[in-house]
Amino acid sequence: MQKMRIYTLLLFSICLAAQSFGATPAVSEQRNAEANLRSDVKNMLKNASADNSGADVVLLLDCSGKMKQIDPHDYRKPAAKLFISLLDENDSISIVGFGDSAREIAPLTRNDAKNREKLFKGIDNITAKEFNTNITEAVQNAYDRLKSSSRGKKTIILLSNGILDLGSPAQNESAYKELKQLLPLIARSGIVIHAIAFTEMTEMSLLKEIAEETKGTAVLVRSDKDLHTVFVSTFEKIKSPDSLPLQGDSFFVDKNIQEIILLVTKKPGTSTGLTDPHGKIHLQDLHDKNISWYKSEAFDMITITAPEIGTWKVSLSSTEGNRIFIVTDLKLKALFDRDVTGVGEKNGINAWLEKYDAVLREPEFLNQVTLYAEIRMPDNKIKRVELPAGKLSGQDGVKTGIFFGELIAGTAGMYRVRVKAESKTFQREKLCEFHAIESISASGGLNQGLSTDGNTLKPPQTVNWRYVLGVFASVNLILACAVSLVVIACRQYKKLKRKRTGNKSSEPDADATPQQEKKR
Repeated sequence: MQKMRIYTLLLFSICLAAQSFGATPAVSEQRNAEANLRSDVKNMLKNASADNSGADVVLLLDCSGKMKQIDPHDYRKPAAKLFISLLDENDSISIVGFGDSAREIAPLTRNDAKNREKLFKGIDNITAKEFNTNITEAVQNAYDRLKSSSRGKKTIILLSNGILDLGSPAQNESAYKELKQLLPLIARSGIVIHAIAFTEMTEMSLLKEIAEETKGTAVLVRSDKDLHTVFVSTFEKIKSPDSLPLQGDSFFVDKNIQEIILLVTKKPGTSTGLTDPHGKIHLQDLHDKNISWYKSEAFDMITITAPEIGTWKVSLSSTEGNRIFIVTDLKLKALFDRDVTGVGEKNGINAWLEKYDAVLREPEFLNQVTLYAEIRMPDNKIKRVELPAGKLSGQDGVKTGIFFGELIAGTAGMYRVRVKAESKTFQREKLCEFHAIESISASGGLNQGLSTDGNTLKPPQTVNWRYVLGVFASVNLILACAVSLVVIACRQYKKLKRKRTGNKSSEPDADATPQQEKKR
């Protein structure tokens, strides 16, 4: 009976081990992957909802006399107004002019329709008459305004010639040391500084140092006429607006779009024309009531409310710096796992579609959508990477709706990525970017990603602890049963040996004498 129990226990252990080595790993790995992916989705959606909150922005505008040479036509003023126009009424803006010292032109003001004209007048009051360039005091002024802000997005835009000039080498050195001590405080406060400079007369080294310390960007604009394009790009970094791709001179408007803001870069002496889906031409001085038109020498900003569905065309004199921002119920979201990564590290690209602020998960819809990323490398080469749809489903059986992949940064620098979604009925575009630096401690990205060639999906490399523990328990159980069998076998052997010895002692000895037998 005891043997039967031992054999049954041994057979059960073997079956358990076979199950652990067989089908369990795949099921367990899938469950772990699903749990990890659903956690990633939850975190991404939480971060994305935070992106919808307003921003606090301080514009630091150089008022030194050197700006007369760098920006003789005051292009920085319409560019700054364009930036303010792109921000929404949930955002707040402060304007600070700096030269010999920093002075407040406009306090931190909500950017609603009532206050926008005040902000524009503040921009008009910017001069270029002061002798010195006190960048340190300007940055300190902006920090004092933003350090107590509870907003998730706090940004300083520094427009300057990049030369810290207080009149003497000793004063310059003292101000530079003060600035170096200030920058880590700004970074720890979550404030990002984007530095903008234009023309070759600008000194970029200090601006780069300021931006990199706060995880911002420093951009040199080759021509003063193109300054507005950098302000537009900075707006995209801060607000990540929904946008449409411009294909040649055309763009498609679908039924989910309520408003369009079209930014057109112009060459000198040219004008912009707009053709709606019915073939009607709209001009600056001749257009429908639902169209508003802001004109400057360098660009036009055209706003269309309740646009007609269909294909629109716009006459372009420049192929650079044109953008189409939209207000829509159907939104494309895109995020990187990390804003800063190391060279050779993986960084996951995550993209999904939302309608009425809910993630679209219906397979019938997602199967009709193609998502891909156009990645501009630090050397300005462009690479296309397909983003496959997530196929894992959670316990409730609902698809995640997340498209994802991974990029490995080959060189240090800025990686600008335009994620695009395309189907037969709509198009969307979203800008996101990350920095790659030479050394950083970072973990891997999502569960699946792109290999070093940027095209091949690799399987997840995860440790299945349930599988490991199951195998460990099964092996221990088998060993315990084996030891028990050995012990039982030894006991049985000893009993048999004693029995045989007893039988031998009771048998008559053929060689014994009668007297010996009698004694026995």
